[in-house]
Amino acid sequence: MDKTFFSFQIDIAESTDPDNEGSLKYQLFVDDVNATEEKFGSTVTIGAGSTRHDDLQGNTTYKVQVRATDRKGGKTFSNTLEITTDPTPPSTFTVIEVVPGPTSVFTLPEIYSKVGYNVNSFYLDGEKFTLDGIYSTNNEDGSRTFHFDKEDIPETNTTYNLEFEVGWHSTWNSNTGQTYYSKSVNQGLQLRVNEYSPTSADVQTVYLYGPNHATAPLQFIVKFHDNKLSDYEDYDIYSVKIGGIEVKNYFANQIGSANEVSLTGSVTLEEYNTIKENPNNSRVVTIDESGYHALTEYSIAFEE
Repeated sequence: MDKTFFSFQIDIAESTDPDNEGSLKYQLFVDDVNATEEKFGSTVTIGAGSTRHDDLQGNTTYKVQVRATDRKGGKTFSNTLEITTDPTPPSTFTVIEVVPGPTSVFTLPEIYSKVGYNVNSFYLDGEKFTLDGIYSTNNEDGSRTFHFDKEDIPETNTTYNLEFEVGWHSTWNSNTGQTYYSKSVNQGLQLRVNEYSPTSADVQTVYLYGPNHATAPLQFIVKFHDNKLSDYEDYDIYSVKIGGIEVKNYFANQIGSANEVSLTGSVTLEEYNTIKENPNNSRVVTIDESGYHALTEYSIAFEE
């Protein structure tokens, strides 16, 4: 037997007809009502093996029997099972654990591992995030922990109010039936992302070439002390910001070993003008086996 708040599934043992009149037909009775006739409007029968019944009420006890009928019309009832469905999904719930840091984010309690639910989204300070690219791990106690993909990590050293939403299907087939949406109410429950790990790599300077520059208009180059972008050779560049603008169009020029590089890329004219007005809040963030590293802020040299 397996059950959720809206359905149950039972296994039916094969029976034999003492009159040897061939195979038996089976019908499911729920609370003394022929559920097969009620559900299908006819004398549809179920086969031996297992059968599933849905559209039930949550947290409700049902009496379940199976009736076997032979070819002569002889009918015999099975033993009786009492099945209590799980509680109906709550309209709100509480996340049972929040793990600070740029990886583990939140853990859902065991009840949310039941069949029939799907994960929808979570909210940081009211801003909705989908779970595309976010993976989860199942824990031994039945709970489930969700993790950020590195591209979705919020700003470090910042506190966020965390809410979470799940959906529950009211039938075994997720394409039909009603879906219930439940949202956490985490009063005072907050997520704080840890500080970046220290690094000895440091930016030396950034050259940003103006739109009228003779050879490199709207280009930039980032140079590092000792040419080292990272303490590790196995690293990724998480983000590059110039004047508060996160630059996406860049590549690394290798100078020596794998961590000895400079960064070269381009900005749009609009981005260039914005950076000119406010050249602060510039940094490079790397990620390696020891975590995320924010290199110290650097100055920008404008080459017109």
